[in-house]
Amino acid sequence: MDIMNPSSIEDHILTTLKDGPLPIVKLIEIIEKSRPRTTKQGVYLIIRKLKKQEIVVVHKKTIHLSSVWLTWMTEFLDQARYNTEHTVSPGNSFLNLKDGEKLQYSFKNPILTDAFWSHVFITLVDSSAPQNSVLIYNPHEWFLVVRTENETSLFQRIYDRGQKLAVLTGHNTALDKSMRVHFDGTHGLYETPEEMPFEKTNYYLNVIGDFVIEAWLDKKISTQMNEFYARTATLNDSAKKELEDLLMQKGKNKFSISHNKRKADTIRRKFKKYFFL
Repeated sequence: MDIMNPSSIEDHILTTLKDGPLPIVKLIEIIEKSRPRTTKQGVYLIIRKLKKQEIVVVHKKTIHLSSVWLTWMTEFLDQARYNTEHTVSPGNSFLNLKDGEKLQYSFKNPILTDAFWSHVFITLVDSSAPQNSVLIYNPHEWFLVVRTENETSLFQRIYDRGQKLAVLTGHNTALDKSMRVHFDGTHGLYETPEEMPFEKTNYYLNVIGDFVIEAWLDKKISTQMNEFYARTATLNDSAKKELEDLLMQKGKNKFSISHNKRKADTIRRKFKKYFFL
């Protein structure tokens, strides 16, 4: 099941029904538009499967998500979130880092790096003090281009806690500047300075409380990305696909998490040159 990026008929049924009950005929129309070549018979086959699993309920030719299933899913996710955030495991052992300690990881491409990065980011945000702003530095804010839903949901999570977010980029190309539409200037701040705040062009940085996340993406991929941003003024489907393919290439990508109050405070002072925090 992939409700973030629906591809199967089942994915499309569940993501469509999250907005409320629908006549089955209307549901089929919606799925046929978003998933061409889907047959009516194929949709009915999946509906029968979901009914048997008690995930959906059909009454008078109208289909809706089962309240029983939704309650179970809510309880499951609440328990999973609690256990993820409060149980020490290889996936969240960074929560027990003492001041001055550090963990480092390697991933084969930037997209996989970002998947784990998001997990670490959310966990640290949820355990941080809301009065401390979350700081992000990216050479380019490509996350908003190829992982838009994931990135904006991370930002909203910060805003919902009453925290400020400051995002600083290393370049000010037309495409970098266009990402400003995702920030309101009050809770979400965004700056594209003329000169790079950090020397390395493949270096990424987050500061959340006294934790510092650093990532070094593959140098060859980073160079290709800089070239892409330099020649791409507007974003269309073709350009987005090109950037996605670029980021799926294999390479050397390092990722580290450190609990380091002194370093976090130093970076905060650097950010205050660009933001009123």
